[in-house]
Amino acid sequence: SSFSIIIEMLRASLFDMTPFLIILWMMVVVFCLFRFVVNRNHQSKKHSASFFYFGNSYQMMMGENIEAGNATDLDWVIYFMYTTLINIIALNLLISIIAQTFADVLERFEAT
Repeated sequence: SSFSIIIEMLRASLFDMTPFLIILWMMVVVFCLFRFVVNRNHQSKKHSASFFYFGNSYQMMMGENIEAGNATDLDWVIYFMYTTLINIIALNLLISIIAQTFADVLERFEAT
């Protein structure tokens, strides 16, 4: 039935996305740690916790821009690298994973 193909598509998509999500979160953590190490000499009291950099990296992943007034040249380089890797390359990878999953599930259901 059409409902079973939707359920199978969701199950297979979630299963196939698991390695992608692990890699995505690893990239967020790596950029967080990179920014923490680079900016450790320029930290103010309110930004001394690494949780600030994790939250900032997560916000950048969701489309938030950095504050132009407080950003150094290195912050801009990190920002462009991050947005290129996360928003362009990673999301294109996710689209290809879902497209391949859709083709595989559809092929299985057409064979039966």
